[in-house]
Amino acid sequence: MTSKEELIKLINKSKKPILIAGNGFRNKELIERFNMPTFLTWGAMDVLPDDHPLNLRDFGITSNRASNFILKEADLIIAAGTRLDTHEVNGDWRTGKLVSIDIEISELHPDANLKICDDANKVLNFSCDGWKSWLKKCKKVKSWYKNNTFPYLFIETLSNYAKEDAVIITDAGQTLTWTMQNWKVKNGQRLFSAFNHSPMGYAVPASIGASFAKPFSQQICITGDGGFQMNLQELQTIRGYSLPIKIFVLDNNGYGMIKQTISDWPDFLDQGVACEPYMEKFFFFFICFGFKYVEIHNINDFWKIPIALAETEPTIIRVKVPESKIQPKLKFGDEMTDLTPKITQDEKDKIIKALK
Repeated sequence: MTSKEELIKLINKSKKPILIAGNGFRNKELIERFNMPTFLTWGAMDVLPDDHPLNLRDFGITSNRASNFILKEADLIIAAGTRLDTHEVNGDWRTGKLVSIDIEISELHPDANLKICDDANKVLNFSCDGWKSWLKKCKKVKSWYKNNTFPYLFIETLSNYAKEDAVIITDAGQTLTWTMQNWKVKNGQRLFSAFNHSPMGYAVPASIGASFAKPFSQQICITGDGGFQMNLQELQTIRGYSLPIKIFVLDNNGYGMIKQTISDWPDFLDQGVACEPYMEKFFFFFICFGFKYVEIHNINDFWKIPIALAETEPTIIRVKVPESKIQPKLKFGDEMTDLTPKITQDEKDKIIKALK
């Protein structure tokens, strides 16, 4: 029996399957033909629009709370073009069979029940009947959870105003996570980062590259106050080439991811951060470079977002973010279905019951 025949046999037996599409399987047409409820890794978040009927969005240590319950309940997980790194899966994350498909043998998941070293576009090039009842249950439990804190509301609002041809590049830490958790992808958009390399300061120079690659598309850069200050010299490049990049600087008084980690482990990490990025007087600096400049201080200022996006000149939008955390988020040592902030066992039982 060939690997593909084994895969088809597993699929035919499955009642609660999940497809995980990674950056190595960016094929919307095949996903639609395969017709299976689909999770997307961060590297593939823009493969399906947010409103696509098969799209279950993200999963892992920073995701919608219900996602990891869905993976745990699934009887078959097909991971295509992803190595399933520790940001995505950790510890006791599944009970069903795992199929790992990748063209690179070293990227196959070591614990997979079936490993297929081949091009996922060839392996998954067939139709399935679909699992409407299972998909409906997955969508239902995911709809129960939404984060309404300021950074999440801002990211969702910005995504609502972004054009369908927009290229969205995000940075590192909380900025990266808030964007990936709550950006509502439209058909035709590209949403990407430096993947799990997460270098601070990546988004600004990457947006310059994207501007040259797609000069007629809307360019949206989302960075933090710490990462932004690592590449201030690139503002001269942007201004020099008159690149109409919109740089949204989420100013949360610096290094929010580090502060969140410290607050999670106060008994072990109590030294604070070495310095605090300071942006209060940067207004004059931006004006000297010839940038348009906008400030957003609260949700009442969200009306400024479409105006800033409509600018034809390079624009910096400073978004003052109150101290906020990534929520939910897995704390080291906890099970994947036990993200922080914690929920009660009764609520966990409710999710599990709804997925049965």
